[in-house]
Amino acid sequence: MDAGSDFYHPQALCGLRLDNDQPFSSSTDALPHTCLLDVVVVPLATWLLLLLLILLWLPATIASLRQGKFSGEKLPLQRYRYASARLLKLVGAVLHTLLIIAALLMNVLEIVRLYLAHRGAGLLPFTLAGIVLVLIVIHVRVTPQIRLLTSSIALFFWILSVVFTSVKLATLSKLQGPEPRIGGYEDEYHDADQLIDVGVIVGLYAIFVIVEALRLPLLVRASRAPAGLQESRSVQGEPSAAKQESA
Repeated sequence: MDAGSDFYHPQALCGLRLDNDQPFSSSTDALPHTCLLDVVVVPLATWLLLLLLILLWLPATIASLRQGKFSGEKLPLQRYRYASARLLKLVGAVLHTLLIIAALLMNVLEIVRLYLAHRGAGLLPFTLAGIVLVLIVIHVRVTPQIRLLTSSIALFFWILSVVFTSVKLATLSKLQGPEPRIGGYEDEYHDADQLIDVGVIVGLYAIFVIVEALRLPLLVRASRAPAGLQESRSVQGEPSAAKQESA
């Protein structure tokens, strides 16, 4: 079902949407409206990520550098290069990074298609900043203790992203029947297309939650190691000094 642009009430951040004529805080079937989701709810994960990075991660990293505790630990894509027997872990690290980039591109795709369809993207571009920040901090060379903090913050961000984006997915599913898309635009963003895009994004976020949840216990064990060298290297897939000598 198509409808002309006069069917909708335009709104600055949300373009032409069916629920623009209703109060911003109102709901449909106990689910937030799409404008509220795109302006407040979904970007909230990024705002909280920024807060945690500024209040916790950044001071801890700076303090570690000032105290000379800079770790020789290798970056996720470098730490397995000396262990050819652990090729599978290297593939996993590369795949994890590529999936994060894929999530970034899927969000870019949704935002671009929303703008092209004159539906507005709210503050969804801020979600791109959150994903880029996570991609950067997980590749920063830090001590095992700060890497544990990094993983905890990343896990928190992905969990919030899964929850908030799942609410958006449920809302779009409810609106699939009553909300016609605007006719006459060559780049119309059909309901089914947006549901698929957002569903893929939720799936990728869920994968990241699983990855960080599995990684967290290993990082806890590494952060508790006394000088950290042998145990942290074994956790990250590098052979200990004794194993290297025997080899």
